[in-house]
Amino acid sequence: VLDSTWTDIADRVAERMAALWTSVVEAAEAAVGGTLAAEVSEAAARAAAAVHEYRAWMADAPRQDGLWVLSDDAFAGLIERKQLGMTPAEIRELGQYYLDRYRGERAALAEQVCPGGTLAEARLTAAGTVPDTFDEVLRQVQELVVESRAFVAERGIAALPDAEEMDVIRTPGFFEPLIPFAAMLEAGVYAPLQRSVYLVTPPADGDLSRLARSRFSGIAVHEGYPGHHLQHTLAHGSTSVYRNNPFMGFPADGAARYGLDLVEGWAHYCEEMMKDCGFHDTPHSRFWMVEDQLFRAVRILVDVDLSRGKMSPQHAVDLLMSESGMGPRAAEAEVRRYTTSATYQLCYLLGKHKIEQLRDDVCSEPGDDLRAFHDLVLAEGCVPVEVLHERFRRREGEGLL
Repeated sequence: VLDSTWTDIADRVAERMAALWTSVVEAAEAAVGGTLAAEVSEAAARAAAAVHEYRAWMADAPRQDGLWVLSDDAFAGLIERKQLGMTPAEIRELGQYYLDRYRGERAALAEQVCPGGTLAEARLTAAGTVPDTFDEVLRQVQELVVESRAFVAERGIAALPDAEEMDVIRTPGFFEPLIPFAAMLEAGVYAPLQRSVYLVTPPADGDLSRLARSRFSGIAVHEGYPGHHLQHTLAHGSTSVYRNNPFMGFPADGAARYGLDLVEGWAHYCEEMMKDCGFHDTPHSRFWMVEDQLFRAVRILVDVDLSRGKMSPQHAVDLLMSESGMGPRAAEAEVRRYTTSATYQLCYLLGKHKIEQLRDDVCSEPGDDLRAFHDLVLAEGCVPVEVLHERFRRREGEGLL
């Protein structure tokens, strides 16, 4: 018996696999041609036939809803193994606190950018000039990546290592069902040139306003500088295999990642920190930053309740749409992601919250060196924030802070 939700995800991905085989064949023809390219083409045809057979098998197999739902104890155990330092109830309470707080902050910013208007009107105003094509979106994201890297260097936000770069490309078609918005694929741990790939997905409903420059300035920071790309590049340069490997073992998927509260929490922390330092700090951009923060608060509620069977997938879709303005197709893709990676989504805001607490402890006096704090955090790689707290306490006890 197959789970209905996961089978649907598998079928959507399998349907797009033809684009992967096509890309491989085109690359082989362009790079080598001849007999080898012909062999690659034949292999791609066999792979396509196998995927077709797999889809047919899934279509005929019996299905049942809800097999992916964890028990309360299993969810709590996953939280404990990842050393998140809070119970599911405490994490959910934190999510509700921030949801209430960000609702108020968003309302104030909406009034600022669109006096007397509705929230929907404020979103349109805050979006500003909307790109005409997705190619223009990619160019804007590339520009933002360059700008944010220069800003980090000029303002001394964090140290920039040698031999690193970041490419911005359209999400391959076969990957779109799993990446509804954007994602970063880090470089190989031991690659001499740390080249990350920043994937941006065309909106399923064709609405490019969600990819407007005023909104994407924060997302570019999250994925690039000083977010995921910089953090992973520095982690890979560490001499400790433990620090540069964020996986805690099998199954090697998003749900099993170790130190995610620092990985996703750091990237989310960078969005507001960079605004506070002056990067694209406008009322329009602030509006989107707070809306994205509110989205992360909703993610906590959905992650905790959906994973334990206390919220239906449709309720989760409705909550994402009503609170964050997300369209139905994007919300459905978001919820499908949650079913495959319990506790992942809650780590964004939980991690940001814990990093800010640590920063307030370490940089307690006016004029304290924020750059030094950032470099110390980045030097620790991909460990849980709880481990980071302990290391900072030891440094303080040894007189190193």
